[in-house]
Amino acid sequence: MPNGINMGHESLANENKLLDLRITPSPINNPIYTIPFDQCIATSRYPTAKGVDEAWVNGLQRNDSVEKALRDYKWDPAGNVEFDPEHPEKHPDFGNMTARLVNNQANQADLAKFGNILTYTSYLMTASLRDAFYRLTTMEDFEDFATKKLLPYEKGAKSQGYGFASAENLHDNMHGWCGGELAERDEDTKHQLRGHMSHVPLAAFDPIFWLHHYNVDRLIAIWQTLHEDSWFDGSDPRDQDGGTFAIEKNHIDKPTDKLRPFHKSAAPGEDPKNAYWTSEDGRQVTALGYTYLGLKRSHYLKSNGTYDRDGHVAALSRSLNIGYNSAWAAAAKFALGGQSFTVHIFVGEPPSSAPYTFEGGWQVGQVFNFSTEPSDLSASPAGCGNCQTQQLAGAESSGRVVLTNALITRWKNQIGHQPTGDVLASMEPADVVPFLRGNLHWRVSSLGEGIAWDRLPSLKVSVAVGKAKHHADRSKLSEFGDYVPAFQITEGRVGGASPADGLYPEGDTWTEGQ
Repeated sequence: MPNGINMGHESLANENKLLDLRITPSPINNPIYTIPFDQCIATSRYPTAKGVDEAWVNGLQRNDSVEKALRDYKWDPAGNVEFDPEHPEKHPDFGNMTARLVNNQANQADLAKFGNILTYTSYLMTASLRDAFYRLTTMEDFEDFATKKLLPYEKGAKSQGYGFASAENLHDNMHGWCGGELAERDEDTKHQLRGHMSHVPLAAFDPIFWLHHYNVDRLIAIWQTLHEDSWFDGSDPRDQDGGTFAIEKNHIDKPTDKLRPFHKSAAPGEDPKNAYWTSEDGRQVTALGYTYLGLKRSHYLKSNGTYDRDGHVAALSRSLNIGYNSAWAAAAKFALGGQSFTVHIFVGEPPSSAPYTFEGGWQVGQVFNFSTEPSDLSASPAGCGNCQTQQLAGAESSGRVVLTNALITRWKNQIGHQPTGDVLASMEPADVVPFLRGNLHWRVSSLGEGIAWDRLPSLKVSVAVGKAKHHADRSKLSEFGDYVPAFQITEGRVGGASPADGLYPEGDTWTEGQ
């Protein structure tokens, strides 16, 4: 903060509520406890202290915890091989990595620690995260790609197999992974600490927010380039708007709707006061005066000077295949009164209690419900109108954890799983389904504590078995589809899905031999 003042400093006050810049303590779904963000002079990630301490106030940045949350096992996109932190010398590019580290004085101290995987962070990427990003780019329908709003098939979903994955879901997970859960409560002061990135009203205060949203914008721009014929038109039920200060509740969104208050230059004869951007105007990011690497159309022209779309899509697909190609869950969004919560997915025995971390390798993914209490975004008791609308409407959200890479790792390394000692025999569904029946587990946490199942009766975890078609021609994107639920894994378990939940078309289920 300027001059080292805290975020709730009186110098930021103003009688006009719209100009009052003070941050107030945030209640934690319970008026007894608050997150004292008003005392901060900088943003933090993954606080650990019990109660307010100087490190958190000054902006504690535990980026090692962020990195751990973003990874399961490491994959090197250059060599297309896994990296074993215990035996880095086995990596085919070990000599080059060492040379690069030697030339980087900042890494001199790490050079002797070849067993430390953090040494190689700049060269390695999380396989499941890159796979989730890649699969989003292959989705055809805009609403499936864009929103995690759950749309059961009997309500008219247009496509099968992607109903639980979305750019919004990946976006929300990144907020949770970068901010972290709450630290332990201080019963004396009634304070509890949290990273800013995990808290809706203050997430944008963390500089990483802007890098994150830059990449979300890039993802959308990539998708638009690959699927320029797919857009929203008001025909999908998910095009119904929850309402904002500028859009009426239940309005059916269309690409030509004016996006108030974002003004643009008026066309000849148009009233400048009524000239606003529309979604159609900004469908290509170049209209806003910028672009991203690999997306500039002028680099892909035919001999007659016209845009070569096929050539552009082929080049972009090739880039995505080289750089990225390597269980499903649904719950009521405001099930805990709007309080953010995380569904943790494990292949292997989960810890006996929260907090649930990625230590040990059994947690393979998370679905972070990035929401806020309906009263949390406003000084008025009326709170966030759109949040209230969604809560009253029983809005359901969804997310997906891709299990493929975690299963391949277990199969290739023949890892035994406690307490059964089970080893995955192959990647064939006939072996995977019974293996997951005994070894797939899920837990829910919120504000750093485990959540009892009776507080989240809407949670339904299902596992779908699908097919992937990969092309030898790198200019073609892989195809993922033909998903059918394997209820044998989840039915009869607390929080597990069954055919009666309507998450899939009636009659769809995996049977041995498919």
